[in-house]
Amino acid sequence: MSLHKSVTNTILKKFSAEELESLSRFLHFSLGEKNEPLKKAYAYLQSAAPSFPPSLCNKEAFSKAVFGKKLNSKYDKEINRIMSEIKAEAEKYIVYRFAIHTPLAAFAARFNWYFNKNMLSGTDKVLKEMEEELLSGKATEIPELYKQYLDYKINRSQHNGDTALTYFMFGHQLNFLKNKDAIINIHTQTGFANVQRILGKNSIEEIKKKVRNDYLKLDFSNELAYHKAVYDFLKAPTLELYDYLKEKITDTTLLLEYMDRYNTSIILSNNIHVVSGTREAEPEKLYLAKVNLDLLRKNKGIVYFTAIDTYFNTLLSLQMTQEAKATLKKHKGIIIGIEDEDNYLTICQAKILNAEQKYAEALYLINQCHYENKHQQSSILRLKVVLAYEMKEVRLFEAYVNNLRKFFSTKGKKLFSEPTVKQYLAVVKYLARLLSESKQAALLSIKQEMLADVNLYDKKYLLEKVDEKFKDMALSRKRHKDQGPS
Repeated sequence: MSLHKSVTNTILKKFSAEELESLSRFLHFSLGEKNEPLKKAYAYLQSAAPSFPPSLCNKEAFSKAVFGKKLNSKYDKEINRIMSEIKAEAEKYIVYRFAIHTPLAAFAARFNWYFNKNMLSGTDKVLKEMEEELLSGKATEIPELYKQYLDYKINRSQHNGDTALTYFMFGHQLNFLKNKDAIINIHTQTGFANVQRILGKNSIEEIKKKVRNDYLKLDFSNELAYHKAVYDFLKAPTLELYDYLKEKITDTTLLLEYMDRYNTSIILSNNIHVVSGTREAEPEKLYLAKVNLDLLRKNKGIVYFTAIDTYFNTLLSLQMTQEAKATLKKHKGIIIGIEDEDNYLTICQAKILNAEQKYAEALYLINQCHYENKHQQSSILRLKVVLAYEMKEVRLFEAYVNNLRKFFSTKGKKLFSEPTVKQYLAVVKYLARLLSESKQAALLSIKQEMLADVNLYDKKYLLEKVDEKFKDMALSRKRHKDQGPS
């Protein structure tokens, strides 16, 4: 029973002796201490190189060398499995060898790994190397490499909250892509005209008879309509466009990248309040669309930190604490994009306890947490302020407010955009006023200010705190009235 004509051996025959040895090292690195039979099987096949003769590459000899046993039905199936696994590992090696020698693939892999792990100094190093590659005069695929570079630079400026830089970079990218697309268009027209001249007087009908059009035909007209709708919605938000986009962000028949869908969901969230005729339960419906969108992001069970964090915080905003708990339990151990998952999960547990009004327990937990990135630091500092407010611990509240203000006046000022800083500090300002205010007229004035502020962060929570204050005042007056004059 010969193996020398198998697909696995056909691939191995194409490798040089140096590449076979490199693949051996790759296998040992990839498998670690696991799958000793596969390593032994590969070593046997490698010894048969370069000719892989039938006298060595047959199942009988293979079984004796790898298992030390005569071939039987059990070992026959095991050999098939091992050969299939060696083929899979060899293909991984091919991808690896190709990627490290192809700038587009190598830069993409490294940048995205650093970015998802929140190792931003690593992403900056990759961007610097991309600049050097582009200016070296030796770069290949220059337009595509530069497009990739611009995409990553925009990702970094957005991550930094630098709206002004992002604006100018999008403008530059727009001009670049117009030129790039025009060049591609000219190349295509030139190629078409050249082939047309070669074919001469042959009619299209004659050509069709001779040629099989066996290639994938994608015109991306539906995808173009989607992107145009996003742009039209930003210029003039309408309920019709809103409904169309909300449906399409989870339409798997559309050939869209995840970030296209995710960015659209953010745009829809930001414009719910300006869409005329939006239904009362629309935030919840959009939330459900976002949940389905997050599910599309999964890669073999792994979820990205940015997706799960948005998902989790949305659940809490809807007071769906049980679902939030289930989400953390389901995804524990498979979240990427953070260095300390236990720390992140502890922060989430504190947020859940806060939503369940277990403020003292939440404060104890959040005080055990450390800052891994700027978003965690601002989130932890803000949660401490909220918990101190809920517990009516005035001195603690003042101390936490000072910590938050200090953060945004020093390090935070550089990490977040000016509008974001103002939104955070506005929440603190209103909570401080609510904590000390005891007059109904003043409370009414605060509420009107909140309602008029279209950019106020966490407005729903703050309005709830005002209403609670009104209820407390009403109960106090009632008790005073019931007690009567002393």
